[in-house]
Amino acid sequence: MQTNIKETVANLRKASENIVDTTEEAKGVAAKVNTTLGTVQQTVTKSTESLKFFREGIRTDFQFAGALDRDRYRADASVYIPGGSGQFYRIGAVNIGENSGFVAQFGTSLNAETGLRFGLYDDKLGAGLDWLSRTGKDRVSLDFYEPNDLHTDLRYWRRLSPDWSVGIGIDGWTKENSPVLGLSYGRAPRRSTAGEHTEGR
Repeated sequence: MQTNIKETVANLRKASENIVDTTEEAKGVAAKVNTTLGTVQQTVTKSTESLKFFREGIRTDFQFAGALDRDRYRADASVYIPGGSGQFYRIGAVNIGENSGFVAQFGTSLNAETGLRFGLYDDKLGAGLDWLSRTGKDRVSLDFYEPNDLHTDLRYWRRLSPDWSVGIGIDGWTKENSPVLGLSYGRAPRRSTAGEHTEGR
């Protein structure tokens, strides 16, 4: 009888130890699960924030301009894509429907008001300089392209509403000096960071 009691006590002690070990293992598994879930949550949060920045930072711009000294019109379209750290990309086309030219440029912000662009403009090597006023209502763009026969286009835009702007400028500055008048349709850029300065022609 005494032996049975001792065996029972020993079995209970061993079962208790097994329960403790199992509990500790369960705690370890739970801790790992919590850590994994926390990592997943952080990754999802960062991805959501990045997607939100990318989506809200994209801006489109459609422009129509006519020369005042000749019977010539042109339509341009651009998409500005944020790249982070004050950088952005411009993809689009100029003179759509006529001798359409491709635009693919990389840009960087010098400060909250000024940005530089480099790449292809109208299928030719070019560079651009953009300036945006602190109020976001006035912007100026200057484009240089085709190095072997340098062309320079200048534009000043005045925002009339969140979507519409009216502009004046000169095509072929220092060469043709053709004055132009135009309309632009596109949302104003965000100004929360210098990288979101993505105004262009």
